[in-house]
Amino acid sequence: WLKTSEASSGNPSNLCEQSISIVAPMLGVLLLLFTCSAASDAASRLSATSRWAASALDQSEQLDGPLFLQLQVERSRAIFGTQDVSNVTRGGYLHSKSCLAAHGRKVKDAGRIVVQEDCERSCTDDPSCSAYEWYEGELLHDRCFLHPRAPIVTSPSSGRLRYIQCFVKDSHATLGQKGVNFAVHSSVLSHTVLKQNVLTGNHSSPDGMDVNDSNESGNWSANASGYASVNASLNASVVEDANESVANESVQADGNESAVEHANTSAEESTNESSMENTTTTLPEQEEVEEEEALPSKPMSGLLVCPLGPAALTTQSLSKCQYDHIVAEVEALVASLPPQCNATFCPQAHFAGCALRMAGHDFMDYLPKEAVGGSDGCVDMNDPDNTGLAECMYTGEFNLSLKMAWDKFCTKVSLADFIVIAGEAVMKYTRNLYLDVHPGRGSIDFKSNFKYGRTTALECELATGVLPNPQDSCTAVENVFVKNMGLSWRQAAALMGVHTLGRAVPENSGYDGFWTNAVNSRHFSSSYFVEMVAHGWMPERSINGNPQKHQWKKSTATYNESIAGKIMMLDTDLCLMFTQDVKGKEELRAANEADCCTWPFAGDVLTAVDTYNSHMFCGVDISEGSPHSSWRAGFSMENLTIFQAQRAACCMGDSKAADCGSVTHPAGPAARDIWEFATSETVWLEVFAEAWLIATENGFEGALSSLDECPPPAPEAIAYPSEIMTCPDGEPALTTLSMTTCTYDAVTSEVQSLLASLPEYCNSTDCPQADFSGCTLRMAGHDFMDFNPYTENGGADGCTNMLEGDNAGLAPCLVEGEFGISLHDAYVKFCTTVSLADFVVIAAQAVMDFTRDVQLAVRPGEKLDFKAHFMFGRTTAETCSFAAHVLPNPEGSCSEVERVFVKNMGLTWEQAAALMGVHSLGRARPENSGYDGWWSSPEQSRMFNNDYYISILGEGWTKDKAIGGNRQKNAWKHASVTLQDVEHEMMLNTDLCLVFTEDVDGFQQLDAAQERQCCTWPFPADMLPAVDKYHDGVYCGVNISEGGPFSHWRNPFAFDTSLFREQRAACCHGNARHADCGSVTHPAGPAANSVFKFANDEDYWLEIFDMAWSIAVTNGFGDSLKPLEYCESPSPVADDVSSTTVTPQTTTTTMIEKMYTMPPTTIMPYSASAGTNATNATTTTTTTIATTTII
Repeated sequence: WLKTSEASSGNPSNLCEQSISIVAPMLGVLLLLFTCSAASDAASRLSATSRWAASALDQSEQLDGPLFLQLQVERSRAIFGTQDVSNVTRGGYLHSKSCLAAHGRKVKDAGRIVVQEDCERSCTDDPSCSAYEWYEGELLHDRCFLHPRAPIVTSPSSGRLRYIQCFVKDSHATLGQKGVNFAVHSSVLSHTVLKQNVLTGNHSSPDGMDVNDSNESGNWSANASGYASVNASLNASVVEDANESVANESVQADGNESAVEHANTSAEESTNESSMENTTTTLPEQEEVEEEEALPSKPMSGLLVCPLGPAALTTQSLSKCQYDHIVAEVEALVASLPPQCNATFCPQAHFAGCALRMAGHDFMDYLPKEAVGGSDGCVDMNDPDNTGLAECMYTGEFNLSLKMAWDKFCTKVSLADFIVIAGEAVMKYTRNLYLDVHPGRGSIDFKSNFKYGRTTALECELATGVLPNPQDSCTAVENVFVKNMGLSWRQAAALMGVHTLGRAVPENSGYDGFWTNAVNSRHFSSSYFVEMVAHGWMPERSINGNPQKHQWKKSTATYNESIAGKIMMLDTDLCLMFTQDVKGKEELRAANEADCCTWPFAGDVLTAVDTYNSHMFCGVDISEGSPHSSWRAGFSMENLTIFQAQRAACCMGDSKAADCGSVTHPAGPAARDIWEFATSETVWLEVFAEAWLIATENGFEGALSSLDECPPPAPEAIAYPSEIMTCPDGEPALTTLSMTTCTYDAVTSEVQSLLASLPEYCNSTDCPQADFSGCTLRMAGHDFMDFNPYTENGGADGCTNMLEGDNAGLAPCLVEGEFGISLHDAYVKFCTTVSLADFVVIAAQAVMDFTRDVQLAVRPGEKLDFKAHFMFGRTTAETCSFAAHVLPNPEGSCSEVERVFVKNMGLTWEQAAALMGVHSLGRARPENSGYDGWWSSPEQSRMFNNDYYISILGEGWTKDKAIGGNRQKNAWKHASVTLQDVEHEMMLNTDLCLVFTEDVDGFQQLDAAQERQCCTWPFPADMLPAVDKYHDGVYCGVNISEGGPFSHWRNPFAFDTSLFREQRAACCHGNARHADCGSVTHPAGPAANSVFKFANDEDYWLEIFDMAWSIAVTNGFGDSLKPLEYCESPSPVADDVSSTTVTPQTTTTTMIEKMYTMPPTTIMPYSASAGTNATNATTTTTTTIATTTII
């Protein structure tokens, strides 16, 4: 069954071999796998150069596929069967340097093999390593190197082959037969021969594929997916034609018109001898390729879920103040991005351009005859023309999205109205940026003309393929802007002025560059028109190697792309002014074989050049008195020398370059309008406002209403903590200027005294100490989780937006006093010297210290000592509007954890999971967050310990949808059969997703809102230390202690379905056949290993937690924070501190002592064993210090 030619005695595979020799004759291949898994203490592994016999899986159609999860074969030449294999590798992996060898790799009925992580396919020395076959399964190469002579042959069915970020070099690869879905994503195929009808089908496209010096032979399919696509290049490649070839046939692919050279090659002609010499599989005859069906429409409205309730389809009312509020929210998003721009990157411009692109793609689909489309909030996200819109709409390219603003208004404002307002907001904001530099040039007012009442369309199938294709030049402009949208050529040209914002990105449209220089691309101005008339432009063909993408490059002789950025124009831009011929009968097209240069005579554009371009024409200063002031004269036949000099300046130094049409009388349909817009920004803004109004109201005539007047102002609500945390004794300290260890102890003592004054009892509905502790930590967490690394706003600055729904319930513990006490009671004693920002951090540390001591009274363990490395000096932010909607939304699962904790706060996944351990304290309340329940038992919720992780792993959890009837709030409820839910424990997506996923492969994050019900539970043998040491031997409500009736549950995983089902039943509502959430034995969550470690070792969790906490509470403060100053004796820092008793703490060896070494000036001689200072007899001062915890 298994041959291990190079297995040492200590090699796990040797253990496999020994076990197999005993059990294989009885139980066969299945037990072979699981015995190996147990022996290697990991997923199944086969050692170096091991070979899995060809007949091992011949009868595997009887096997249960999911039992082969997470199979790993390392450095192996594995032969996987010669007969149809059913489901054998669902979730299986062939890892590093593995080779699928011999005569046929066959997978049937959704089987799947994943070759991952630098897997080399080096088959040069093995003639049998040549052919892989599969039927309805999937062969996925993920981040692999496929090396020489590794042909791949697929069988004529519906298998799927994918390359993701792979490198294929010097390979004679035969990829694909009829019906095979072939996808290459972000991969490089170098010096590669692709033979035998490489097909792209079923919406798979080679996105990001780079083919260098390659020879592609055979038939490329002409279906909806095509070959050449976004960011795909064929550099120095040869596409061989065969019989009856049809060159340059257009194929739609990812929004690009792709020219694919077609061939109709027989199997014999397409078989390359050198690529097939090691192949033993006979290729079937080629059949006619059937056209694939198009992807179904995916409307934007179906992707944006309103978190507040049902989304408004039509805006019923909207006041001017509400309009301003929406605009302010969108502007705040743009303002939070870095303002800096360089030659390739300008975040504010990119976001603003994307928002306008969204609005434009929405209204440009208007079809007057069908009376559909327009600004209806619906674009088909499956339409390649809309690639990239998701980034600014909902996925958050810069950790920001327009959805973050829409979420605040989604129950009242339709998505259709919101998209229009968002477009107007970014234009207003970027116009104001421009006016900051050029004051007095005129603002733009959208609000006066805005009308609401657009209805969001839930379907927009007719919107696909109707947007203007730039390759169609002014024909496309006329069809869309003039005929469909009803604009004049003048208005159409004015509307095109939005191109001044943002840039074209190859991965979205296939085009590449800014329309103006990078700095101007974040200013809403007339620079688009000025660029067109003050510079020369020449064709740039086959952008990034795509023969279907052509544009115009700036040809001014002095233009430096590395400084100004790549600047370009499309056919649909320049055609408005210029034509290919002098008479104006031929539209301008960069694809035209005859090279020409567009440029206007300088004397005709003087106003534009002088007013808006610093007297520069084609890079030459032509101001009065300059050496080239003669260029300002009007055109005359006697002045041909100047004419040629201007042409040279505009056309890459070539004074004899061919002109595109007439230089002095351009014949484009909007030539005079372009000149006027370049000359007068005021005129352009007026015409633009007319065009924008028509574009955004098309199809809604008679249904829209003018904005309502603002209602009378209501009393101003308290928005920020600094407004409610008042300081009665004087001006509050915004920054803590100095702080001693005694001051820190005094603040800690005050907070802990408040907590100690609360009752210690806990039941299913009440636990005062847990609630107060949880609220204090929630305040600190909501404070530091708003950190923005791009702007360095937020962090532990004592500020969070109290009007946000996410912060409901914080006021009771801050000021209102839910149990007759509040943090304000302690803060007032220090407010003139300690900033609120520092106080909130100390208060949180104080409750963790206190609740940790409560835990240590029950069970020994490590103490906490935050004081040893506390840094003071945080400045309180009095306002923080930027903090709106930046906290993690539990409905977003681990993508939200990643956005906030990993990307924004800079934590590792392990540190993020450790920080989530604060959920050990307190609970979720429906009136605050919409969620309801304890993360642990009520009694445990007043103890700072690792029970949060034990609850995740030691109990089963199933989906609890629509909490309190709110379908936007979904969580997880107890599923362990012996645990009655009288205490109502729960978990959120953001908790369980750290360990579990919806699917076995770990590709789909856990989501309680998903229709499919499943149960999370881990195999008990993986968490025995946690069960024994911290949970009284109880797992899913069953005592599995040594010697007990269920002690056999402690055994490592083996092929024992009855035991497996017993455990599942105990964890999952008594249902032994309940669907699992992902893998039970190898959970694939991003922090699964860490959560197991935290559950099994509380000390390890505390160590990582301490690191994570330190990062979280110092983010954004750089070097401004200082260590505590040493104090020789407790002295009052406020009027009544003298009456405060600082509770001495036991000086035992702590984990912090092991991790931190204080500076010599701040540390006293210390004896851990004695619990006192080692030199406590030397001075009275030393004895006094011993009563405090000085480490």
